[in-house]
Amino acid sequence: MNSVKGIKTGSCIIEFKDGFNYEFTFPQIEIRGVTVGTRTFNYKHNIVVSDKVNYYFNYYHYCQKNNLASIIKINPDRKNSFFSFFFSPSTYPDTIRGSITNETNIQLVKKNKYKLIDEGKTYCKIDGEWTGMLRFNEVKYWQYGEFPPVEMYKMNFVLPSDSSFREDLIAFIKGDEQTSQKCKEAIEEVQRSDRKIKSNYKDKDKNK
Repeated sequence: MNSVKGIKTGSCIIEFKDGFNYEFTFPQIEIRGVTVGTRTFNYKHNIVVSDKVNYYFNYYHYCQKNNLASIIKINPDRKNSFFSFFFSPSTYPDTIRGSITNETNIQLVKKNKYKLIDEGKTYCKIDGEWTGMLRFNEVKYWQYGEFPPVEMYKMNFVLPSDSSFREDLIAFIKGDEQTSQKCKEAIEEVQRSDRKIKSNYKDKDKNK
C-alpha cells in the first residue's frame, strides 16, 4: 500500500521534420513512499524504440528503411524484493543500459517487458542516466545542463479561461507564495459555490 505502479498503453510515436517516425514503448512508472517514507518517482523495466515505421520513396513505391530497434533497461542492477534486504545495487535507480540491434532480436516476455535474445548481434551499446546523461559506445551525446531548453511560445488564440492566466499560478511563478495561496483559496471557494448551485439544480430537477 506504500507504492503505486502505472502503465501507459497504446502507440507512442515521435515524428521529426525530416520525415522519420520512431515508435517506442513507455516504461512502467513506480511511485514509492505514498503513505510512509520519502516519496520517489522512478521508471521500471524496458524502453523499446523502433524505426520500423520509417519509409522512403523508392521509384514507384515506399520501402521500409531500416528495421532497427533499441532496447533500454532501466535500473538494470536492481535486485528483487528478497535480495534487496541483503544487497545494495551498485548503480542509481535512474541508470539505463541497452543496445541498438535488429527488431527481430528483441522479444516480448510479458506485457510491457522485453528482453534481448542475442547480445552478440548488437550494433551499439547505450548507457547513462535518464535524468542526466546519455552515451553511445562510451561517447557522450547528451548531458543535462549542456543544452538549452527549447524556447516556449504562446499560441495566438488562447482562451481567457486558460490555466496560464490563473492568478495563483502567476503569483507562484513570481515567488509570492502568500498571494498565491490567497488566490488559490478564492478560486476554490468559487468552485465550491458552483458545485453547490449545480447540486441544488439537479435536486430540483429530480423532484419535478
